[in-house]
Amino acid sequence: MIIPKTKKEAEELVFYVFLQGDTRNFDGYYFNLIADCIINKAIAIEKEVFSFKSKPKNPDIPGPQKNEKANALEILKLKNLEFKGFEMPFLDYKADILAKKENKTILIECGPCRLWKAINYLEENAELWITRDGKETELFIVSKGDNWDKKMNELRSNQKEALRKVHPVDI
Repeated sequence: MIIPKTKKEAEELVFYVFLQGDTRNFDGYYFNLIADCIINKAIAIEKEVFSFKSKPKNPDIPGPQKNEKANALEILKLKNLEFKGFEMPFLDYKADILAKKENKTILIECGPCRLWKAINYLEENAELWITRDGKETELFIVSKGDNWDKKMNELRSNQKEALRKVHPVDI
């Protein structure tokens, strides 16, 4: 489990895991929200590292990120997970890979990931896995932390209060 000690360390973790240097997916609200959730133990992140002797090849992999998806498929095999498909729809979004293990849904993003997927996927009781490829493949498993329910209740309460300020009617 990766446990940042400060908000700055949590922000650096979000930048490293989710954005991976690609700021096209940057969203200030979700960036701060996820960092806050990590520091307050509402979101947990585990890291595993995989080293493949030869890069897996699979010409049938669709879309971009073929090598990254091939590496993710190898990880699924190692973890005995059931591969369901590439570019699979989930909550009106597309996940690079959808996998299952018993009644657990696992959505894998190969490379940079839109920040809001963490909150939305976890809300649907799915697990978000994000890979980062370099000399080795890093796998980040994003799941609900011990304080998930408390933090989400606080977030909903704050959203309702903000709406009341704009539209002062019972919500």
